Amino acid sequence: MNYSSSDVNKSLAIEAYRGNSFTPEKRAEQVVAEYMADMKRLVEIFEPMATDHNRAELAAEMEKYRVGYLKYQNAWLSALGRCMSAMVTGPSNFPTERNRKRNATETKRSQEFIEWRKKALARLHKRFNPAVYGRGPISADDPDAVQQLQKKIEAAEKKQEFMKAINKIVRSKKPVEDRVKLLMDYGDKTITEATARRFVTEPNGHGGLGFPSYELTNNGANIRRMKERIVELEKEAARPEVPERIIGDNIRVVENRDENRIQFIFPDKPAQWIRDLLSSRGFNWSRYEGAWQRQLTGNARWTTEQIIKEIEGEAPVEELERTVK
Repeated sequence: MNYSSSDVNKSLAIEAYRGNSFTPEKRAEQVVAEYMADMKRLVEIFEPMATDHNRAELAAEMEKYRVGYLKYQNAWLSALGRCMSAMVTGPSNFPTERNRKRNATETKRSQEFIEWRKKALARLHKRFNPAVYGRGPISADDPDAVQQLQKKIEAAEKKQEFMKAINKIVRSKKPVEDRVKLLMDYGDKTITEATARRFVTEPNGHGGLGFPSYELTNNGANIRRMKERIVELEKEAARPEVPERIIGDNIRVVENRDENRIQFIFPDKPAQWIRDLLSSRGFNWSRYEGAWQRQLTGNARWTTEQIIKEIEGEAPVEELERTVK
C-alpha cells in the first residue's frame, strides 16, 4: 500500500487548531504523524498475510481503509475547526452557547472516526486473519482469539500424531520396502515414494531416522502453552466487570474490556511527571481513545495500582519545587 504525509490535508489540520491551540502548526504535524503511524501499523500487520490467492483483494481492502481514514479524519478536522477556546481567542464576547454546540459536534465526529476505525480493522482481521494461513501470534486483541487458538492446537496435535506415526514406521525392524509402502499408505496417502524412501534411508541432522525427538518435544510444549493461553483468555472473559474509578483530580481509571486495555483518562493534559511516569510503566497515549493505556493483563493491573499510589501521593520533589517557583 502506498501512503505518504502529503495524503493528509495539512492546511485543514492547521485551520482546525487555529482557534483552540497556541501552536496550530505543531498540532497539525501531530495529525500527520498519527496518520503515518497508523498506516505503518496497518502495513506491518496485514502485508505479511498476503498470499498469491488474496494479494489483490488485500491490497484493495487496505487502500479502502486508507481512503476511509482520510474521509473520517477530514470530517473531524472540519468540525474541530469551528470550535474555539476562550484562552486562545480571548474571553471578550466569547460565544459560549454556540461553541458548546460546536464542541458537541466535534466530539461526535471524533467518536465516529474512532468507531469507524475499530470496525474497519475488525473486518480486516476477520477476512485476513493470520491464523488462517498458519502465521503470526494470536493476541487477546484479535477477534475470536480462543477459536483461533483452538484451530492452531488442532493443527499442532495432528502434526504431533503424524510425527509419532512416521517415527514408529521408519524405526521399525521391517524391511526397507515394507516401510516405504507403509509410509505411502499412511493417512491421506500424500507421502510420495521419493519422500518415503528418504525417511527410511536418510538420517536426520541428529543421526537418526524420522523426526528428531526435540521436534516432538517442542511441538508438545507449544500445544500445552496454547491450551494454557486458552484457559487464561477464558478466565479473563469470565472476570466480573471492574467499575470505573476516580482518583486524584477527577482522573478516570478504566478497564476497557472491549479494547482489552487499561486506561487513565485525564480531564486535562497531565503534568509532565505524570506523563513520564505512565510512559515508564508501559502506558502509551492514544488520541483515538483519549487515554493513556496499555494491554489489559494481570501485570498491568498491578502496575496500575502502583501508579495510582504515586499519583495520589506527593509529586516528585522537582515538580514541587517548580510549582513553588
